[in-house]
Amino acid sequence: MIAKYQLYDLTYDDLKRKAAESDITQLVSPLRIRIDYMATVYFSSPIMRKNKKVTPVVGKRDALLGIAKENDIKIPYECEDGRCGSCVVEITHLDGEHIKGVMLTDKEREGLKNIGKLTKKDAERASVGDMPPKHRLACQMIVTDEDLLVEFTGEPGGA
Repeated sequence: MIAKYQLYDLTYDDLKRKAAESDITQLVSPLRIRIDYMATVYFSSPIMRKNKKVTPVVGKRDALLGIAKENDIKIPYECEDGRCGSCVVEITHLDGEHIKGVMLTDKEREGLKNIGKLTKKDAERASVGDMPPKHRLACQMIVTDEDLLVEFTGEPGGA
């Protein structure tokens, strides 16, 4: 079987150089380029000396809590399964009106309800319109390519 695409991991400068070195019109197969967009996540808490900016790799599909742990950010947590609510954080989407739709997991929905951080209105917006609520569980929230401000108190369940 003949490969349809040849996949390159190139920087922009690599691509410019490759194009200059060859006659683009002589390419036999189409060139496919994958661009991974990066999110910028700002963490803020009274227990931190200063706010911290983190740029996670979006394609990894890590939960927010995992990204925080990798960067020595002390979001409180207990179960890491979405049931206890101790890792609740407040999320501000910094991309303005371009908020990505998200479906809450049943665990996260129940966890947020149990600690009083999910109103009926927020639950309806999340289930009908896929609009994320202001409060999320760090152990359940998958980071996409959106810029976010993550605020937490440092007390379990106290976003």
